[in-house]
Amino acid sequence: MRYAEFIKTSLAKYNPKKLDNKVLADDSRILAAWYASSIKKYSKEEILDAMVKVLREIARRVKKGKMHWSIHLDKLKPSVRKLYTEALKRLSREEREILVNQRRE
Repeated sequence: MRYAEFIKTSLAKYNPKKLDNKVLADDSRILAAWYASSIKKYSKEEILDAMVKVLREIARRVKKGKMHWSIHLDKLKPSVRKLYTEALKRLSREEREILVNQRRE
């Protein structure tokens, strides 16, 4: 049911601030899968923009101690690594450091 709601939402209107941690993490995985599979509903740029929103929100929560998260770029498939790498470039230095230096629990 949750997955269906995510698909119905326009990525331009997507607001990750309203989601709990588990759903937010799931959405990052869904976006990565869409990017890797070249889904036709959204362009890669739209998916990248949504991923930036997700990562900003995750960084905000990690900084406040409300979520644990880590990106292991070396363990990702090349297409997914590209998405995360491009999204991380759009974040502030502080946000990047928060995400890359945390351990997922």
